[in-house]
Formats: sequence, C-alpha cells, structure tokens
Amino acid sequence: TDAQAHTPRAAVDRVKQQGAICIKTFFERGFGHDHDLPVPSPELFADIMKSSRSAGLPVLLHASSLEAQRFGLTGGANIFALGLWDWNEFNVAAALPDPVRAVLDEIVSRRIGYMPTMQVLGGLRALFEPDYLDRPAVRQVVPQSMLDWYRTPDGQWFKNERANGKTDDQMRARIDAALRRSAASTRHLAQEGALFLFGTDTPSSPMPGNLPGLNGYLEMQRLVAAKLSLRQLLEAATINNAKAFGLADRVGTIEIGKRANLLLLSRSPLESVEAYASIRSVWIGGRRLEPASLEASK
Repeated sequence: TDAQAHTPRAAVDRVKQQGAICIKTFFERGFGHDHDLPVPSPELFADIMKSSRSAGLPVLLHASSLEAQRFGLTGGANIFALGLWDWNEFNVAAALPDPVRAVLDEIVSRRIGYMPTMQVLGGLRALFEPDYLDRPAVRQVVPQSMLDWYRTPDGQWFKNERANGKTDDQMRARIDAALRRSAASTRHLAQEGALFLFGTDTPSSPMPGNLPGLNGYLEMQRLVAAKLSLRQLLEAATINNAKAFGLADRVGTIEIGKRANLLLLSRSPLESVEAYASIRSVWIGGRRLEPASLEASK
C-alpha cells in the first residue's frame, strides 16, 4: 500500500473531494476496563490541523477527558465533539477542580466550539432503567418489532457486556457520577458564555438508549438542567452550528434564499425547553411533513 495515500494531507483532500464539511478525529484511550487504544501524537495532530486549515475545514476532536481536551487546546482543535466528564485523577472531586476549570476557561476565551453531548451518558444509563422501553416517547421512534427484540437476551448483549456482572443499581450510580461531572463542566461553560454547539453523538453505541428522533430532545433537557439558558440552547442548535460548519449562508436562520428546513412549534423555545416537543409541522427542503407521519408506527 502506498503510504502517501494515508497521510493527513491525503485523507483531508480525499474527504473534501467527497463533500465533507469538517474533519473529525479523536483522542480516546478507551472505555471501561480497556484503556490501551492508540491516540494521535502532537506531531500527527499538527499535520491534521495544517491540512484541514489549508482545505478550509474545521477540526472536531472526540475528547471527553481532561487529558484529551488539554491535548486539543494545545493542538488548536476548532471544536470539542464531546463534553468533559472524565476529570482523570480528579474524578473523585466533589466540586469543579481548578485544573478542569482552567481548561474550560481557555475553551471559553479561545471561542472553541463545544458540544456537551450529555445524553451519550444518559443513553447508557437508560440500559439500566427497567421501565425505559415502556416509555411512550421511545415507542414513538422505535418499531414494535425492534422493541420486542431489545427485550430478548440477544437484544441486551451490549447492556450485559457493559455491566460485566454489576447490578443495575451499581451501573446507574457509576453513570450518575459521570453525569454530575459533565453537568458541572457544562454549567461552568454556560455561566462563562462559551460557544455552545448542538450535537448528540447519535447513536453513540449499539444500544437503544440513544435513539434518532428522541435523543436530541433528551439532550436539550439535560443541557437546560445543566443551566444553559434557553437562548444559549436555541443558538447552539441553529446559528452557532451553521457558522461552525460553514453553512450559515444556507441554514441557521430564517431568511429568503436559505434552505427551508424548519420546525413550526406551538410554543416559543425561549419560554421553555418543553416547547421543542410541541411540533406542529416539519419542513425538509421546503416539503411539509406532518409530525405524526414520522412516528415509527407509521
């Protein structure tokens, strides 16, 4: 194989030719008991950044740990595509540790785009909530045949793998601790006026806890609970995303000449997060759809 075909420059050029609007890479040492995944060197990441800047593409870094976000700051990442819920050696801290605060403050001052993606953890927690599959909102977005399969031993393979013998109570407690850290990080950023972007990492893994059609709303609820203002949330999901990905000339605001991807709500999203569940009509590319027509049962 020609090594030159796999350099950062070649990879960036290839995906741009295919129509990509960003470059996403990662700094992830692993999950659970596995922490031996390879991570990029500073030199490799510098090459990725240089090639991406030359191509006019923002770089997103999958980075949920203190170590990873420090790495991204040093390397000049444009967007963090996960929230900071792994504080590494400070995970036992009861309040936001100073080293974590320092990283978050630099994210704010440098106007780095930040996607908290709190529902990644929320979706994992859902695996260990006995009533989850019975919830009406879940039934709206999952066909009955799929729900039935999720209840089978085969359908619960990922839950069993993650639990590794632990009880539902033990798993919820572990995930709740990470959610508290994520909320503390997000709350500090909200108070300091960070540049929030909206994303859910859906589906984040092979499980029913992060469902297309529902996950975005659950993420919104978690962000508001973590003290994002309703305006911060609305801007994150619209104009901030559009600007960050170079799409502001096409989407992000309602203007003549822009693409008509719209939601008509019965209530103002500046009054409550529940307004996002009051969808009256959906437009995709100017085509109107009834919300009920998008339900799984249809």
